[in-house]
Amino acid sequence: MIVGAAAGAGVYLTIPDSYEASAQVLFTGHATTNGQDQAYEGGYVGGQIHTYRRLGESSILLKQVTKSLKSHQTVREMRARTDLAVVPGTTIITVTATGRTRHSAARVADTIAGALVGIVQQIENGAKPNPKATTVITGIIIGSATADTGPGGSGLSLYLLIGAVTGMIVGYCVAAARHVDRGKPAAPKDG
Repeated sequence: MIVGAAAGAGVYLTIPDSYEASAQVLFTGHATTNGQDQAYEGGYVGGQIHTYRRLGESSILLKQVTKSLKSHQTVREMRARTDLAVVPGTTIITVTATGRTRHSAARVADTIAGALVGIVQQIENGAKPNPKATTVITGIIIGSATADTGPGGSGLSLYLLIGAVTGMIVGYCVAAARHVDRGKPAAPKDG
């Protein structure tokens, strides 16, 4: 058990800290004509929200984010440390990022949220929004990223417990195997 607990502590100490931070983006449609157009825009944005989420995971957006952050990470590495999820029943997307520090996690989440707003508005409204347009899709960051208070990994006590239990099981199996081996009759000698 002691060897298992020590191994658990060793594993815990070798795992790097991981912090999470989340930002939220609200997408809305604005119609400048009448209520019926406004209702249409609300339904349109609701229908497009999963497309917007996928845009947040796209290579083009993540390349833009890594360039903005001056990061040497690949698009695949950036994608692995982020998660975008639609809040059910809303047009809100939560952007969650992980990092080695609280600050880096929050910075990545905020940068992705800002880039997502920009790319959606550019696609939906054009590179130069038309002031005479009857509908406009907007994205608003309603919650800037604040990192959690501690590492995302499990605590030392969990690793010690898992190590001790594993050590106990291995020790029991070894003792049982030795006991079974002693109980076998000796093979007859030829001669």
